[in-house]
Amino acid sequence: MIDTQSSTWTEIRSRLELWLAEAREQNDDAELDAFETAALRGRIAALKDLLKLPERLERQAAVREASVGVYAQPTFMDARDY
Repeated sequence: MIDTQSSTWTEIRSRLELWLAEAREQNDDAELDAFETAALRGRIAALKDLLKLPERLERQAAVREASVGVYAQPTFMDARDY
């Protein structure tokens, strides 16, 4: 789990937000070809995903916690899987 209250995460988040703002500004201001635009939009998406990482990990932990003790029936494709 990421400690979102730690000084490390605070610094990482600040840098991610700065890089995201710079990338968005570059996307708005620059005249880029299709490949450069796609790459920049990919960078923006990746930065946004990194900023959402704590929430994603919390959701995954909640799902794991809710599924503890729940029987999940195994699935088999054919007799060779037994």
